[in-house]
Amino acid sequence: MSEVKRHNPVLEQRLLACLQAGDGAALRSLVDSLSVSERRTSGYLLSEKLLPRLEPEAFWTAFATLVPHEPKAYLMTFVKPACVLYEQGRIALDRPTLTAFAQTATQVDGRKLLASFLPIVRTVDEARFLLKNFCVDDAQARLAVLIHIDTVVASYLLFNELRSYDPTPEEMRHYCILLMQRGGRFGFNMASVLSHYFGVDSLPATFSLRLKTYQLSRLEESFESFSKEITKK
Repeated sequence: MSEVKRHNPVLEQRLLACLQAGDGAALRSLVDSLSVSERRTSGYLLSEKLLPRLEPEAFWTAFATLVPHEPKAYLMTFVKPACVLYEQGRIALDRPTLTAFAQTATQVDGRKLLASFLPIVRTVDEARFLLKNFCVDDAQARLAVLIHIDTVVASYLLFNELRSYDPTPEEMRHYCILLMQRGGRFGFNMASVLSHYFGVDSLPATFSLRLKTYQLSRLEESFESFSKEITKK
């Protein structure tokens, strides 16, 4: 693949004019008129220079214009600056624009979006929103996503998914081993919590966190109670 040309002031100004005007039709017409080389340049300019500077409404207008139109070319172009804007507190991720995109997104596109957004979401509601839209009603798919994300929010949702799913002892042991293999900040604590809560015996590990019965019951009370217990050393 040829190297991306990162400097094209004329194209940058044309893209910026469409973005600032919130003119989705003009933006799509512009990118459709570009050569293959210019499209690669436009992707770089959008992701690295232009989208991170936009206000929320302009960003989501551009997302709704380009990503469903050509997700292979533009999904990750938008996801990267979306993560930056979210972590700066400038956008939210529980947006109707994402609900609309979920109606046509492929499973691959959904997995890419979840892999980028779930590790950074700060609230349980936003995480649930993303899972509802991009994992539909498939409990096993949600478990397969959450088991790999090392955050308190993901750990809480994983715990509640397992309570609802009611796995067999063999499945529960499998999930605990996956958590130990994952490691990270919460992997072993989660394996310990789940093994005691669900009665999984003889895991090949020694855990520093061992919750008592009354502490296990607190896990069910609220996200705040769960977070307090799971972050103990």
